[in-house]
Amino acid sequence: MTGDHRPKPAAFLLVPVAFAFILALFAWPNAEGGPRDLPVGVAGQPAQTRTIEQGLAARGEAFDIHRYVDEAAARAAIEDRDIYGAFVATPGGAKVLTALAASAPSRRSSATPPTRATPRSRTSPPPTRARAPSPPPCSPC
Repeated sequence: MTGDHRPKPAAFLLVPVAFAFILALFAWPNAEGGPRDLPVGVAGQPAQTRTIEQGLAARGEAFDIHRYVDEAAARAAIEDRDIYGAFVATPGGAKVLTALAASAPSRRSSATPPTRATPRSRTSPPPTRARAPSPPPCSPC
């Protein structure tokens, strides 16, 4: 009763090929990574913003450029989540403004504007949750 339980060479090749195929499926979406139509603003006088706009336009379709007359208008657009950030041209150089924590709404999402939370007064207590009664304490056996 001698049995030859030696695996075939094809089995040794199948595992690495399957692993490489699965790895390629995960890596493929990142091959063309980078921003695409990312909404950013440029604020300031046209003569000062020209260099910034040319630099952003050189990246191809990476940025969707919105123009604003001043820093206040760019800040308002960031707060309204129209853009993710802005470059403000100043006599001392460019200043970068960015949105905090949340993202701009997708243009493909519903057309309803985002709702804002109503602020709570400082004197009102925080909301409480109803809790289930705790079990009685165990007595030592």
